[in-house]
Amino acid sequence: MNTNRLFKKDNNSNLGFIRLFFGIIGSLVTSYLAIIFIAKQLHFSIFENIVVGITLLPFIWSIFALWIIYSSTKFYAILKTFSLSLFFIFLLMEVN
Repeated sequence: MNTNRLFKKDNNSNLGFIRLFFGIIGSLVTSYLAIIFIAKQLHFSIFENIVVGITLLPFIWSIFALWIIYSSTKFYAILKTFSLSLFFIFLLMEVN
């Protein structure tokens, strides 16, 4: 496998599997972590946290997905997904 293709700038008209996969699945995981962090910070009841999660999740998911999909290379798409997920994981570890 040619690893040099991972670092080359992609043609934005051809998104590719890696950027779409990390754009959809990676942003979903990251947005759930963000919603969990927001819910822990608000100290609401369970019902209110569910309502906040249901209303904010589509917006946060779409923002993260667009940010990841518009990466210039596949490597940056993977890096953005893992760095943002690790950021929220570390924030959640600090909250407890």
